[in-house]
Amino acid sequence: MKKDKEKKDNLKLWKSVEVTPSSWLKSATINGNKIKAINPQKQLKQATEAFGPYGSSWGLKDCKRSIIDFEETVKLLFLECTFFYPEGEFQISNMQKLCYTSKGSRYIVDDEAPKKLETNTISKALSKLGFASDVFEGRFDKQGYSKIVDYTTEPELSEAEIKAACKALKLSKNSLDLAKLWNNKKSWHSSTKIVECYKDNLQTLQALEQ
Repeated sequence: MKKDKEKKDNLKLWKSVEVTPSSWLKSATINGNKIKAINPQKQLKQATEAFGPYGSSWGLKDCKRSIIDFEETVKLLFLECTFFYPEGEFQISNMQKLCYTSKGSRYIVDDEAPKKLETNTISKALSKLGFASDVFEGRFDKQGYSKIVDYTTEPELSEAEIKAACKALKLSKNSLDLAKLWNNKKSWHSSTKIVECYKDNLQTLQALEQ
């Protein structure tokens, strides 16, 4: 009986934070993978309710940042730090793209990378304590999921890239060519505007082919 009580007590925090309101999430497709993106500000508020103000009794400390050259045009911002909270602390590490070449061959320097990396690292650390566990366990998706990210992690396509993508879709001569192009451009699938362009062009071509 004593062991059962200890197990129950060990899950007290987990059970209090594992349920995620659906309004905190949004669905997206990144690189062909369906993901659930969680609002990090909501998580911060939830953690503050559980632990107190950020930085006083919980947060990141002893942060060490470094830049890793990955391939010719890709630089990664690497973070090693300690996550602490009232009942303990643990080491955690994470990475975020700092410089890279987009699908449209445009070289991008993400000046928001440090903020995104810190936010995402906090989210990952909280997940180890049970925060948003229902999402990680796949309860929002009967087919499961490949990963979860926070709202700020994935860089959005620029307006120029979106226009170029829509233009390329419109140049397709038939629905088969359009489908092949679409399937080869996984990065376009995360943009609502590009998805709408694809659907409109597909309907137009299919109507002409009938």
